Amino acid sequence: MIKKILIITLIFVYGCSSSINEEKIKSEIQEKKDNIVSLQSEIRGLEKQLVSNGMGEIENKIFVSVKKINPENFEHYYNVNGIVEAVNEAFISPEIGGTIKIIKITEGQRVRKNDLLAVLNSGVIESTILELENSLELAKTLFKKRAGLWEKKIGSEIQYLEAKNQKESLEQKIKTLNEQLGMTIVRAPFNGIVDNIDKKRGELAVPGLPIMQIVDISKVYIKADVSESYLSKIKIDDETTITFPSYPGMLRKGKILRVGTVINPQNRTFEVTVLIENYNELLKPNIVAVIELRDFYNVKAMIVPSIIVKNDNSGSYLYRIKNTENGLVSEKVYVKPGMVNKDMIMIKSGIEFGDEVIMKGYNFVKNGSLVKIAGIPEEAGNNE
Repeated sequence: MIKKILIITLIFVYGCSSSINEEKIKSEIQEKKDNIVSLQSEIRGLEKQLVSNGMGEIENKIFVSVKKINPENFEHYYNVNGIVEAVNEAFISPEIGGTIKIIKITEGQRVRKNDLLAVLNSGVIESTILELENSLELAKTLFKKRAGLWEKKIGSEIQYLEAKNQKESLEQKIKTLNEQLGMTIVRAPFNGIVDNIDKKRGELAVPGLPIMQIVDISKVYIKADVSESYLSKIKIDDETTITFPSYPGMLRKGKILRVGTVINPQNRTFEVTVLIENYNELLKPNIVAVIELRDFYNVKAMIVPSIIVKNDNSGSYLYRIKNTENGLVSEKVYVKPGMVNKDMIMIKSGIEFGDEVIMKGYNFVKNGSLVKIAGIPEEAGNNE
């Protein structure tokens, strides 16, 4: 019962406190508004006093800052998602079948090209080579004797040819077996890291089935599918900027290495490949990358901050400076905007090179307002 009373009391006190604070804030706001009105009235009175005493005139010009429109470089980019792929990645399998005798490396170990990775059981091949080498010695002796007799026209040509064929046949078999013996030794095809090992010592290794995987990520590909509508706008060697959601703040520069020649009929895209250096090997295969591709550029564009371009029922407009008999005035000009890049917009028509457009103070002018060019704070051109 006491707890319930305490809770109700707290709620009542909190409600009263909130109500009091709200009333206090409203009161302060009204007081400040009254002060503004009072100050404005005093300012008008002082201005009239100046005029009546012949000491000056009321300054009714609006301070603005301007930008002269000159040819500038404008670029437009769009983003596509891609995937990181290793330049060199191989699933290692033996060229012949056999029991794994030795595995010389461990997962995560760095290896260099031609380093020994594993050895298969080669006992049968070695025994067969030894037997054939013994038979070859006899075949060489017989061939040598048959050749000597055949030079003296002793014996038949058939016997000479049979001895020669026997020797050469054994030599070829031994050569073939030595090549198979070399296949029992598995070596690294390139520099890289042993990512995983799928087989253990004593297990059977079969050609075509991997026993381990080696990856080289010192350089990586970024591959992305791009809409076919951009096919004519993307070219080999175009500069790109790549970011990675997994590494906020990381940025890499690269050039387009390859543009696909076939459109995927399923999603109407073509593949773009970018090659980049993988410093410190931070980028791993299959992580997501965002490629910024340039699809438009103009070295002689009219560019203004997009914030100064406004819209009404008649279209988009901005204000420029016009020189009249009464002095400088603001002129409302309807323009045809183009592409936007970040906070800048390209103007296609409506203004010309050499025009001075209002950059700050545009929210305080209208068509025909008297203006005065001066450096003013950034806030003067904003809505706040």
